[in-house]
Amino acid sequence: MHKLVTCKLIKSELSSYLISLLNRLLNGLLKKSSVIMLLFLSCFNNNALAVENMLWQGNPLYIPILVNTERRIDFPEPIVDINMSAYQKNNSAVLLTPEGRLFFKPTAVYAPARLKVISITGTLYLVDIESKPEGSETSSKTIVIIDPVIHAAGGGMSGAGTGNRPNANAMPLSNTPNQAAIGADGARIVATNPDLDYLPDFLRKDMSINNGSSGNNSSNAAPDYIAMSRYALAHFAGPARLIPKIGNASQVKVKQPSKNWIRIAGGSLEIKALAQWSINGHFVTAIYVRNKTSRAIEFDPRGIRGDIKFVGAMHTYLEPRGTNGDEGLWAIVTAEPFNLAINAK
Repeated sequence: MHKLVTCKLIKSELSSYLISLLNRLLNGLLKKSSVIMLLFLSCFNNNALAVENMLWQGNPLYIPILVNTERRIDFPEPIVDINMSAYQKNNSAVLLTPEGRLFFKPTAVYAPARLKVISITGTLYLVDIESKPEGSETSSKTIVIIDPVIHAAGGGMSGAGTGNRPNANAMPLSNTPNQAAIGADGARIVATNPDLDYLPDFLRKDMSINNGSSGNNSSNAAPDYIAMSRYALAHFAGPARLIPKIGNASQVKVKQPSKNWIRIAGGSLEIKALAQWSINGHFVTAIYVRNKTSRAIEFDPRGIRGDIKFVGAMHTYLEPRGTNGDEGLWAIVTAEPFNLAINAK
């Protein structure tokens, strides 16, 4: 009997001890889980906040990067070309994604060196990257470049740092009840759109937004020269999936132009008409150009003869023959077929 009571007491004490131990283990696990969750949320929040927005206003953007450290730079649209000096190229590791994300890692210390970054629509972004020595106080945040024109046109990045990317097929804003016509030339803008606050006054007044998707497909609709140029250039500067959608676009034949339609440096350029489209009663023609000389040639639309409404160039300069950047694309908008327009004056 005594042994039985003793066994029961031992079992009871053992059960109490095991229950106590189990409770302590559970409490410890809960505390650890809470700590892990807090750490996770902290990391998540830090990543979400680790973004630095830079507004593109035509001036070079300065970005310092710690040597042997990778930094991400998000451009507002897909990138088709990056030009850099030979020294910078040999002392940097560069990765570019189709969406326009640039991962840049300098492998040596160097003074600010300029990148010439060309987008799918022909915009030239200038970025001065300096490789800082170890121990320097340099941010590692992701750089998000905001282009006011693209942002206002509906193609810019929304939710910077959240992983949202520009819509490659986005075109300038379509007509909505909030739009108002302004200006004597019939140019239209979204009067109530706060995104237009990014724009300087001259663009706010002159930016046309009719892309033929408003339900008004009349041939009398005011053409959007920027959208037409983007449409033409995208056919030859990237994958087909990045070609914007635009209403009333139909391809028409184009003849090769004579050499005398270029006033300046015409003999220095190899020129070929690639394709032509009719859009809302106007025409846009994609032109291939290549520098045949040993000097750089600056793009100057004043050197083009004819009744030209708008000219867009993918490159501001054509580099000397045989170097990276000696080729380029032009988009020329006319009110009549290209071959007639260039002989009009």
